Amino acid sequence: MAVSASAQNGSIRGSVKNMDGKPLVGAQVKIERTDAKARAININADAKGNYVATGLPVGTFKVTAYSKTNGKEIGGITTKSGSPVTVDINLSLKSNNKLEKHYVRIKSERGAEMGDRWEEDSKAGPIMKTEVP
Repeated sequence: MAVSASAQNGSIRGSVKNMDGKPLVGAQVKIERTDAKARAININADAKGNYVATGLPVGTFKVTAYSKTNGKEIGGITTKSGSPVTVDINLSLKSNNKLEKHYVRIKSERGAEMGDRWEEDSKAGPIMKTEVP
């Protein structure tokens, strides 16, 4: 019996919530493979804050979600053949998970968005604090 190509691939899905714990419509979600070289996948959350990436190879990934002012990365996610993995991201919470990182958006000195950059927020407490209005 032949196994279809889709059964050999995994998927990552989940939801993104903002600082208030509400669905973050249109959040930018970046999925990157960490155990092999591969192109990153960039998708946007839908009207309910949900996202899904299908056709991923079996492997280890990190998922990063961004709002306009902050972001959160969760690593160590392993996809399974034919079985979706759920990764829900709440930008307002910080856990003790060592595979989780928080980011803040630092505005460009020129005032243009093109020069903005993301920096890890090592001072984030239980609720993410942003340095950008």
